[in-house]
Amino acid sequence: MKKIISLIVLFLGVTFYSFSQSGLVFHFKSNNGSITLQQKDNYSMSFTISGLKSEDQVNKLKEIFSLNSNVKQFEIFNPPTANNERKARLTLISKDKEKLIELFNSANVSKLVVDDKDYTLDQLDQLKIDLKAKHKEVNSTSSASQSR
Repeated sequence: MKKIISLIVLFLGVTFYSFSQSGLVFHFKSNNGSITLQQKDNYSMSFTISGLKSEDQVNKLKEIFSLNSNVKQFEIFNPPTANNERKARLTLISKDKEKLIELFNSANVSKLVVDDKDYTLDQLDQLKIDLKAKHKEVNSTSSASQSR
């Protein structure tokens, strides 16, 4: 009987802990329909992270990103804002979608917010479509203003 009660308490503890670990949210602002900047053979992106509640979580995220073979460099800038958001920069070797999903899943990223629109990791194809549309919109607007 004691074993059953102990197992139930352990199960509830693990369940509570896992539910208390909310996912991270990465906030991007697109530039001309893109969230990455190509620099030689690398791709760099700057964003804001929300959901990091402690320095231990910051250090764990840095560790996760440093262990990923697709990450060339990852920086989190201090101090956090009043809303507990932190600016970050990530430099990738490849923009491969599967590698990006694997990286974000390993870091417990639950949502990407691009120009105030929310995307989950399984909506990266839609994000790409939306960014291409924004790129076309920006380019047609700038072409129209240059032809005047």
